[in-house]
Amino acid sequence: DEPEDRPERLALVEMYGEAQLPTVLLQVLMDSNPITAANLRARCWELLIEEGKKEELIALLNSSDVDEKDGMMRDLRDLSRDTGVIPRNREEILWARYLFMPENQEYYQGIIEAISSVSEERRNALELRDLAVIHAAANHDQSLLTQTDEELYERLQGFVQSQKRTIPSADFKGWPGRYTESLHEIRGKIGWGDLAAMLLAVRAMEVNELRAHIFAYAEEDRSDKDTEYGGVIALDEKGRFELLEFEPRMKSGDNKFQAPQAMFEKGYTSLFHFHFHAQSYDNSQYAGPHMGDMTYARNTRANCLVFTFLNSKTMNVDFYRHGRVVVDLGQIRRPG
Repeated sequence: DEPEDRPERLALVEMYGEAQLPTVLLQVLMDSNPITAANLRARCWELLIEEGKKEELIALLNSSDVDEKDGMMRDLRDLSRDTGVIPRNREEILWARYLFMPENQEYYQGIIEAISSVSEERRNALELRDLAVIHAAANHDQSLLTQTDEELYERLQGFVQSQKRTIPSADFKGWPGRYTESLHEIRGKIGWGDLAAMLLAVRAMEVNELRAHIFAYAEEDRSDKDTEYGGVIALDEKGRFELLEFEPRMKSGDNKFQAPQAMFEKGYTSLFHFHFHAQSYDNSQYAGPHMGDMTYARNTRANCLVFTFLNSKTMNVDFYRHGRVVVDLGQIRRPG
């Protein structure tokens, strides 16, 4: 939603006036109880971001007004200083705070070490979803951290052009604007993090064991008519790509996957959220993310993949994220 459409914004403007809105939001953010009013504070933060007050929030984090006992502001301050990342919504605040939990200390330290290879220009544009990409690049392909965007684009475009693309784009009928799954057509909307993430997805799909797991899990999905299946793709303790399965929070039909809280938490240190379109082997008409998937990406701000059966031996792979960015990455074949 745009800021002017949100009921809480309209209510605050009615009470305090348009000009006073940022001041009121900042005051509520700082005066509210860090524990009992955590959700209220997160919503204030989110509205301030939507009002274009990112720099004011950075200044606040770096000021002496931040109480060391205020866990949210302390964590966001440290994240900003270490990585340049500023969360944009409530989900990203939860994500950021999860990275500072004791069990993630080694993972977070790995990000800090790897980020030194990232140029200042790139650091200034990082999002939370890019931190897992940096961590994985340090383990699998350090050139992703240092090559220019154009070099990365040429690498990815070369791969995409080598793929057969015989399926239609996903249907976004009813949404305003024009949508595409073409890497070439969407070039102006994607940056370093997207390119590096997609190149890591391509590398992951080359691993036979991972591909075999994808197909085996998709078969379970095809057999279960009560839900779609999903999970995350992450790095294991040895830095290898792995697929982690998660039971849906609830089963609500063969065209929807309800991600459980455990999946969100694991997703904070993972590369991709994923799900299947595996209702049948001949499922090409449903390839790519659809409206519900794009809403999920907007809310979570995660990097996502969707795998769609084209036939019993082949699946299509699409990358998508917030901003209605979708790129068809081509096809993978069942090993063996």
